[in-house]
Amino acid sequence: AIYFSYVSKYTAGEIAWHWHKEIEIITIYQGVLYVEIEDKKFTLSKGESLFINSEEMHFMRMDTKEECIIISFVFDKILVCGEKGSNIDQKYMVPLINCKELSALELAKDDSRKLIEAYSSYSDNSLGYEIIVRNVLSEILLNIIKENQELLEKSSSSNNVDRERMKYMLTFIHNNYSEDINLSQIAKEAFIGEREALRCFGRTVGTSPIEYLLKYRIYTAAEMLRNGGQLI
Repeated sequence: AIYFSYVSKYTAGEIAWHWHKEIEIITIYQGVLYVEIEDKKFTLSKGESLFINSEEMHFMRMDTKEECIIISFVFDKILVCGEKGSNIDQKYMVPLINCKELSALELAKDDSRKLIEAYSSYSDNSLGYEIIVRNVLSEILLNIIKENQELLEKSSSSNNVDRERMKYMLTFIHNNYSEDINLSQIAKEAFIGEREALRCFGRTVGTSPIEYLLKYRIYTAAEMLRNGGQLI
């Protein structure tokens, strides 16, 4: 999917913490965007782009009062490798996706230019735009692999413990935010104690589980009001 998004349309100009299996590459069309990906922080201006790896939790918000517009390319690795288990998948995509040191990476200016051109071919419905978009994304991923070859060879494929715990806890909060849930229940979802849950949230998103729950309730209520829904 390709999205042309006005960030101000999200409540408080924020895109809440989330993750997905797909790789995401964003480029800033207008304004300034602040992005957090676990312990990494980026402030991106017009013409700058960011690679976000598969399954990485990320948060975005407008960084100034000026409207921020982003173009997002969200795609499964099979768009590039053809099919799971192929030579391209095993040789290039699997090591890239498993390299947690490459959770996110700011791209070169030339990559941003190519992304804008790819978006233009898509929005104009140009003949062969699907191939143009795929080729640009493939080229960008290859550049990342070339520039980080040594890191990819040394990287362990083991999962980051904090990241996996956070996914369990955030999923529980998102599914049960309207219920009377507490810290103990949230921690239990990740099979850890309350203190470790507090430390895990602090290290990853910079807030406590209960503070995140309250903010998520406010965010969800605001979204319902914006969309004409009713609060119970």
